[in-house]
Amino acid sequence: MNIYRHVNEDYYNPDRSLSIAKVLHLVEENDPSVQAIQISISPYQVSAGTLLTLSDFERVGRAVAKNTNLEALILSIHYRVKNFLLADEHPMKGPHAPKDPPDYKIHLKRLLELLCENRSIIHFESRGDHELELLAPLESFFSVNENLDFVRLSDWTAIAANTQSLLTAIVKRQSSLDTLCIERCTLRDEGLKEITLTLKSCPEACPKKLYLGGNSIGDGGCVSISDVRNNTKIDLKEIDLSRNSSIGLRGLQSISTALAMKGRPFEKLDLSFIPFGDAGFSELVEAFLDCPKATPKYLRLRYC
Repeated sequence: MNIYRHVNEDYYNPDRSLSIAKVLHLVEENDPSVQAIQISISPYQVSAGTLLTLSDFERVGRAVAKNTNLEALILSIHYRVKNFLLADEHPMKGPHAPKDPPDYKIHLKRLLELLCENRSIIHFESRGDHELELLAPLESFFSVNENLDFVRLSDWTAIAANTQSLLTAIVKRQSSLDTLCIERCTLRDEGLKEITLTLKSCPEACPKKLYLGGNSIGDGGCVSISDVRNNTKIDLKEIDLSRNSSIGLRGLQSISTALAMKGRPFEKLDLSFIPFGDAGFSELVEAFLDCPKATPKYLRLRYC
């Protein structure tokens, strides 16, 4: 467990020199220097037998719930943890590892339940492939916390099959959401369509920055993005579709058409690691030539 302190308004710097006991003390004392807290579960904790107990998580949850200075919460679970906990024997398990390791899902569920009491958090990140049963407490957290400015959900494949309810909880309850990141969650065109329908139903709550890198979005998803972009009530300034290798020429045509029709450029457009080749590049160039005002201020096309 780490605490983070501000470097600037967009970046938190971790302080890993403190023990868990010291971190808990600072959070419980509402120390104003602590702006963020990261709670992580890794296979190394399992192998060393240092995984936090349920009572530890409850103590953390109560401390965070009462801390009025806390701005950001980061939950991290290593993608290999489930394999470690399910394996009867593993070469990396140390001599102090518990024979019956605790169920981290119960830990996180209880933590999320307690966090519903904290309305001051504006920055929320959840990293790792969590289980479906954690969606309900996560939705509850988003439903009661109306001040979120930044939400990142990454490496969580369960999101792809439950997009609508989760996104409704995030978007419809937030009045100041600036950035929404759904990265490496195997999100497909159908899921992105649900996201865009939710955004169009609440244009006043639509985030200005939408990061969807590393998913499984194809041409259909680009059409959905174009529909959102063409909505005059929505001010979407940054979009990241990088590492969605299923996007082809039709998808790029949809984005190019939306750019040209809007006449108001993205501040940032990232299409890196999408193998659209010369034909796709020509499509973008033609759109920018037809409507120079549509050219993004920052256009990223690495390894295309």
